[in-house]
Amino acid sequence: MEEITVIQKDMPNFFVEAVTVANGRIFQSAKEIVVPPEKRVINVEVEPSAETYKPGEKGTVKIRLTDYAGKPFEGSTIVSIYDKSVEYISGGSNVPDIQEFFWKWRRNHNPRHESNLNRYSYERVPLRGETMGPLGIFGHTVAEDLYLSGRNQSFRKSAPRGMGGMGGMGGMGRVEGEALAAPAARMEMALDDSMGGLNAAADKLSNAGLIQNGTSRPETQAPNVEAAVRENFADTALWVGTLSTDKEGLAEIEFEMPENLTTWKVNVWALGHGTNVGEGHTEVITRKDLIVRLQAPRFFTETDEVMISANVHNYLDAEKLVTTKLIVDGEYLVALDQVERKVSVQSNGEARVDWMVRVKGEGETTIQLQALTDEESDAVQMSFPVYIHGILKTESWAGTIRPSQNNAKLSFTVPAERKAEQSILEVRYSPTLAAAMVDALPYMLDYPYGCTEQTLNRFLPAAITQQTLLNMDLNLEDLRDKRTNLNAQEIGNDEERAKQWKRFDRHPVFSQVEMQKIVKTGVTRLVNMQNPDGGWGWFGGGRQRSYPHTTAMVIHGLQVARQNGVELDAEVIARGINWLKNQQDTEVEKLKRAVTKTNPYKLAADNRDALIYMILTEADENNTEMQDFLYRDRTKLSVYGLVTYGLGLETVANQERLTMVVRNIEQFLVQDEANETAYLELPAGHAWWYWYGDEIETNAFYLKLLARVKPQS
Repeated sequence: MEEITVIQKDMPNFFVEAVTVANGRIFQSAKEIVVPPEKRVINVEVEPSAETYKPGEKGTVKIRLTDYAGKPFEGSTIVSIYDKSVEYISGGSNVPDIQEFFWKWRRNHNPRHESNLNRYSYERVPLRGETMGPLGIFGHTVAEDLYLSGRNQSFRKSAPRGMGGMGGMGGMGRVEGEALAAPAARMEMALDDSMGGLNAAADKLSNAGLIQNGTSRPETQAPNVEAAVRENFADTALWVGTLSTDKEGLAEIEFEMPENLTTWKVNVWALGHGTNVGEGHTEVITRKDLIVRLQAPRFFTETDEVMISANVHNYLDAEKLVTTKLIVDGEYLVALDQVERKVSVQSNGEARVDWMVRVKGEGETTIQLQALTDEESDAVQMSFPVYIHGILKTESWAGTIRPSQNNAKLSFTVPAERKAEQSILEVRYSPTLAAAMVDALPYMLDYPYGCTEQTLNRFLPAAITQQTLLNMDLNLEDLRDKRTNLNAQEIGNDEERAKQWKRFDRHPVFSQVEMQKIVKTGVTRLVNMQNPDGGWGWFGGGRQRSYPHTTAMVIHGLQVARQNGVELDAEVIARGINWLKNQQDTEVEKLKRAVTKTNPYKLAADNRDALIYMILTEADENNTEMQDFLYRDRTKLSVYGLVTYGLGLETVANQERLTMVVRNIEQFLVQDEANETAYLELPAGHAWWYWYGDEIETNAFYLKLLARVKPQS
């Protein structure tokens, strides 16, 4: 017997483990001792000023906190009052019990023990010596120990490793206010009223006391009471994130009830020093003895004819002659029936009145329903959107004026039923894609980062575009003054689109001096990023590793820049080309070793080899061995790889192989005569996440290839 003193830190549980050895066997047991945190529970009393309220009436809620001994407790509370019918939709509150949330966790403990009985040793046998054999008919053991041996084996396989510690405490956290918020969707007015009995079956509607059905009328009533219009419908009546109690454990808060007729759930959560927690709940009701409920769609559509219904409920002691009125704006909704009707409703009964309305216009409309009697009256008012009958539709066409033509014709139909003020015919054209690129260039030039690839692509497109515009004899100053959106594929106000770039005071494309400054800065940065071995890495700086793809992209970009009039140091390009040549020679050697499987080797030429081959051929470096390997393995290349390989073959004028590669590429060619487009549809499952699987780059390089091999296509 061992006595253990249980202390406060042992809450909510601890473990006792015992191990003993008897008769050559080990016995182990562990027990959980639960220590309930009773002193951590706060008693929360919630007392509203009334059980029943009128719509819009003001009320108060008093809150009293006491500890486990019944003494006043000073702490912080959260108060939420919301429509109880929300819980019927959600299936209950989405907030777990606060006491369980904080104090139902448990410490975990996984017993584990080891002994020499679980360890095994084997006979040490000299080389080529005789071993000892098993005795007995059961082989390695005797019958009496076989069962125990099996138990030990199974225990060793199933016993958990390590001890759990305080794993259960990971679930502790704060009660988040967002979890208590009511759903954003507005509940329809057709929800069941919490007073009960409001969803009568359809067969009772015919017996609801309608005057036109010949039911009995009550005797003549006094003048009707004017109705207060209910229009403040809300899911949440009150939300208070922090309400502190005083030294007496008391707090009070005022609120104004919304105008829903329903049951309201009052929830209070309390939290105090030492993680003392508690919660309290109660319910209050907003009600009237005469109720009218509006049934209508959530929205209206122009030209529709819609039925609007009023459900009248009478909880008065006597049968009443109820005057019902439908009030619409006449602008968006026009009533087709008599707007005022009288209906007899028995005590604790209900009646339904229907009106037909026609929808016209577009905007927001308001509907008001009134139910008037001499004793009590009710009225509701709600707003609804009115949508246009139709859709906002854009139709686009494409046309081409061939060099042999002077004009082109395009025919289309304008719908007769249309919104004239929203109908626009916009014709956009652009003399060249280079002009359309102008809008995007400032974004690239203003890009804040500076790795090798980004440094190259910040200035290169601008330099190409400027040179293209100059070659077309376009006046750069005139283009700058126009400041319009030259992208023919973008619809909208061209002047508004151009305003997006006003923050760029100096657009480099329109200024040769500014362009030269930007190009010089970019080229200088690229030169400084070149590694001592002649290649380029991700950032450069002397210690960076050079990468084949990065070096290939830089050399290709510098070659293009030189073709567009950018002055470059020939030594820089020569060193980069020499690095690519060494890389290509290394890959050729790997491909040759594939026959003998001597490391390092590779079985097939790849897309990177095709890219480097294209770039080196542009520098008059034609490795015929790599060309042979690429031609042999062309079926293993991506479409992008085929295109770059084809560009290399065109550069070295190998027409026979080029013709075959072009045929290989054209199996992916799709031509759309209606839209006058053609594109390469890459095969299913292509590696779109790699550079050699990108659809845009593949089509762009294919267009370069077509411009060389089929310029009149």
